[in-house]
Amino acid sequence: MSKASITGQIVVTSNGTTIYPILQCTTGDVNQNYDGEWNAPTQISPDFEASGARHPVIVMQAFSAEQGAGNNFDLTRGSTTWVVGGVTLAFNGSGVSTNSFGGVSGHFTMGADASGNPTLTINKNLVKINSGDSFNIEARTSLSFENTNINLKAMYPVYIAKGVVSSKRVNILPTSSTNLFTITEKGGSCTVKAEVTEGTSVTSSGYTFKWYLPDSTNAWVLKQDSDSPTFTINETDVDSSILVMCEAYKAGSFYASDTQTVNDVSDEYIIFPNPTDGNGNAVAENFIQNSGGSIVYVPYMRKRGSKTNIEDVAFSMTLYSNSGIPISGAPTVSGNKFTVMESAIRAYKGAVYVITGVK
Repeated sequence: MSKASITGQIVVTSNGTTIYPILQCTTGDVNQNYDGEWNAPTQISPDFEASGARHPVIVMQAFSAEQGAGNNFDLTRGSTTWVVGGVTLAFNGSGVSTNSFGGVSGHFTMGADASGNPTLTINKNLVKINSGDSFNIEARTSLSFENTNINLKAMYPVYIAKGVVSSKRVNILPTSSTNLFTITEKGGSCTVKAEVTEGTSVTSSGYTFKWYLPDSTNAWVLKQDSDSPTFTINETDVDSSILVMCEAYKAGSFYASDTQTVNDVSDEYIIFPNPTDGNGNAVAENFIQNSGGSIVYVPYMRKRGSKTNIEDVAFSMTLYSNSGIPISGAPTVSGNKFTVMESAIRAYKGAVYVITGVK
């Protein structure tokens, strides 16, 4: 039996090429809560401008779906453009952004990690970027590959919400600064950790954590229940991609939950989610609120190193909220086609999904 899975968020742009882009962050998620009005916010949490603050770094990686298992694709040959909330960033000679948001500039610094992958460091608070609302950060990398120009695109969601005192959040973070949430070799693993935000306080102490992985039907299965904030996902747990969920408890009572995608690029098989408009045209996995639109997924599976789709694969798709709650009634299914309506996920302000293929 051949089996693979792909996970994703309905914010990621599919490029339809043989290169698989991944956009990840060193802090797991990028969230900010605030009090007051968006143009004069107070009590911002986490505060990226506070002394000693940890600054999220968004990293674009790409892996070849054709060259062999786990092959990290060299992005140093490309040119990357960063787009924030629909605005293309401009940078000075030091790599610091010069665009003004709410009368302030210098929110971001572009750079590269030790492997040469494009990075975008968040220097300042983001509440004013989109008038106190959530937005997307998009990376676009253009490069030449086998005498063909390729445009890689990926989006990363930033969540902004009003209300600090009542905010409860747990974030799943990577422990590796190199591979982040990616397993790159057979027998490898990915260790993640949980951090809890309570108002303006961030900690892992005083909580217990339940870690879950999905079973063959994409139902959550408890794998670890302890006061340890770390959890290890082994390569044997993952069929190309998997969603992991963490629940945090305080004094025995549920506090908050989070989900995160772990990718295994050493796996023999890979699934392309192939989001379309229903007429075979590729579309971005991104809805405008109240648009009433839809995305039709027509997934296909390939063996790494092959350009031929594997036939007679049975696919299934499950949708969750960003905190791991299954979304009932979505998607609608017709054979191996899966339709996600904007109205079905509107209340959740987005969704994560798992597509599994079995032959």
